[in-house]
Amino acid sequence: MRRFGGSKQNGIAPSGQSPNVFIYSDPNAAAEFGYVEEWDATGEVLLYTGDGRVGDQSFEHSRGNTAVRDHKSDGRALRLFESAGEKPGSQEVIQRYVGRMEIDDDEPYTHRPNVPDANGALRSAIVFKLRRVHDETTPEVDRLAQLSVVQKPGDDGRAVVSTIPVEKSSTESFVAEYKALSKKERTRTEAKLQKKYTDYLATAYDRVVCQHQIRIDGQTLYTDLYDEAMDELIEVKSSIDRNTMRLALGQILDYAEIVKPAHRTLVVPGRPGDSLLTLFHAHKIKVVWWNGDTFETGEEIGTT
Repeated sequence: MRRFGGSKQNGIAPSGQSPNVFIYSDPNAAAEFGYVEEWDATGEVLLYTGDGRVGDQSFEHSRGNTAVRDHKSDGRALRLFESAGEKPGSQEVIQRYVGRMEIDDDEPYTHRPNVPDANGALRSAIVFKLRRVHDETTPEVDRLAQLSVVQKPGDDGRAVVSTIPVEKSSTESFVAEYKALSKKERTRTEAKLQKKYTDYLATAYDRVVCQHQIRIDGQTLYTDLYDEAMDELIEVKSSIDRNTMRLALGQILDYAEIVKPAHRTLVVPGRPGDSLLTLFHAHKIKVVWWNGDTFETGEEIGTT
C-alpha cells in the first residue's frame, strides 16, 4: 500500500511510512488453513490469528505480531480490511476497508494450543482480541474508506500489497499478491503433490525433508521443501503451463541465491514440453514429474 507505506507478505503489514498497521481478513480462506478470524455476537470484537505459517507463533520472530501487540504504545493505528466477494471474471478476492481496530486492554491475545500449521503439525498460535474504534474521522480515514484491495488467494490467506492502475473507477485500488498460485484448486493440487513427493522420498530413499524460512528485506519467505541429506532445494508447482513454469524458475533462482543449495529441483504433475525442460536444464535445475505411477525425470535433458 504505497501511499500509506504498507508492503507485506503476510496478513499483518506494519507501515514504514505512516503510523499504521494494516490487517487483512478473509475468514473463509483463514478457516481452510487453520487460522481464526471471527467476530463475536456484537460485531465489536474480532479474534484474529497472528503471523507464522510453520511452528509455534511468537513475537520474537514476527515483526507483524509485535506491531499488533504494541500498536498502542507505539502510537500506531490498526487498519482492518475484510474480504468482500470476488472480482468479476476471476477468482481474485476483493477486500474493503472496514475501520480502525485496537487491541483489547484486558485480554490482548491468547496462545491457542493444538492449531495445525501449514504442514499439518500441531502448534501454538497467537490469537489477538481486537475491538472496533468508533467516531474516527480524519482525512486519512476518508481516503482509506475509498480503497479496495484485490487479493489473489494463496496457501495461507495472507498478502503482499502493491499499487495497481485504476480501471473504470475513480477510487484507488491495490493488489495483494500471494506467494503461491492464485486459484484455491491449484493450491490444493500443489499440497497433494508436495505430500506425494515427500512420501516418495521417504519410501524410496529413506529421506526426510523440511523447508526454509527466509527473512530478507523485511519479508518472510518459505521454500516448499528442502532435502538436508542431499542439500537439495525443491519447489513444487501444480501446473506445467508456461506461465507457471516461468514463475517457478524465478522462485527457485531467487531462493537459491539466498540458500546456496548444492542441487535445485522442480516437481510438477506431468511432463513439461521439451523447450521448458531445456530452459530449466540451462539453469541447472532438475525437473521431476508424476507419470501416473511414480516420479521420473528427463535424464536425457539433464539432472542435478
